[in-house]
Amino acid sequence: MGISDTGVVTGWFQSNGNVQHGFVRSADGTVNIFDPSDSHYTYVFAINSAGSIVGEYNDASGVPIGYLRDAAGNFTEFAVTNETGATTNNFGTNDKGAVVGTFYLPVEDTAVTFERKPSGKIIKLKRPGPTTAQAINNHGVIAGTYYLDGIVHGFLRTP
Repeated sequence: MGISDTGVVTGWFQSNGNVQHGFVRSADGTVNIFDPSDSHYTYVFAINSAGSIVGEYNDASGVPIGYLRDAAGNFTEFAVTNETGATTNNFGTNDKGAVVGTFYLPVEDTAVTFERKPSGKIIKLKRPGPTTAQAINNHGVIAGTYYLDGIVHGFLRTP
């Protein structure tokens, strides 16, 4: 799912028990498998040059929880909102440590894009219709998609 400038590759695979696990493959070919504590399914979406990885995992209840995993293997889990039934999905990160993704609000039945600054501050990026931020570059430009009137549109958000 992701590759860094140094050739480190990350993604996920499915085991014999139909459970997804995250992995990191270093440039020399060494593979390390990882899962956050209490995860039932681990998904990986992006890696930055520092080796930080973003993704999500499902907890025992099946709720997706977003995470940021640093190069040392430490996890920072966060939710954009604590509303009942809300989920957080992390899809992109940059070398500065910003994270972008989507959170789902079941009460409103919609997906909303967010940017999590390296400080931990979360900014909600509202657009009409369900929205997904999928990538952020080192200049803070965010790319993603949104749906409006049944049509998928692309967007770029500049800081």
